[in-house]
Amino acid sequence: MPARAQSPATADKPVKPYTDAYRLAHAHGLADAVNLYLELAEDNFAASDSVNGRRWIRRAKECVEKLLAVVDPDSSVSNSPKEGDFKDEPEST
Repeated sequence: MPARAQSPATADKPVKPYTDAYRLAHAHGLADAVNLYLELAEDNFAASDSVNGRRWIRRAKECVEKLLAVVDPDSSVSNSPKEGDFKDEPEST
């Protein structure tokens, strides 16, 4: 089957990095991750484990930054993963 040619009207339009449906699904997944990380942080702080509690807070903050980038791609926050994103830190003993 031959490839469909783009019409001149659509050829000049910039390609959106996210469709609205993908943006919504991605934002929902990130919001779920933030909730999970905050619950884990709360559990760690309740168990007097502030080192791991702070680690979960940092992960939640990273997700919030990514969530903002997905919701508002024109913001100054980059939505591309950076080296070391979600890299596990050593557990405290």
